Amino acid sequence: MVDVFVQLGYLSDKDVESWRHRKIPYLEKSIAVNLAKVSFICKVVHSNCRNGNLKSSRTDYMSWGKGAKQRLRFSKTGRKEIEDAYSTHYFKPEKKA
Repeated sequence: MVDVFVQLGYLSDKDVESWRHRKIPYLEKSIAVNLAKVSFICKVVHSNCRNGNLKSSRTDYMSWGKGAKQRLRFSKTGRKEIEDAYSTHYFKPEKKA
């Protein structure tokens, strides 16, 4: 979802980098649309991916830079279902030979 919001122009590469370096406490703080629209976009993307028979995979986003790596937060609340929605990636399943 990070890439989706960057591609839509709602999130800058600079903000993503700041978040990855822990200068921003959670990613939603930098997304340039309200949370209702963010939620709608996430639901549409996830629904389309499932309808397209794409496989899902949750990815942990870890901080960059010096010091111990920490799991990054996407939302202010840190609720699991919200964090999972942001960190789920979709890909085409491999065809069996």
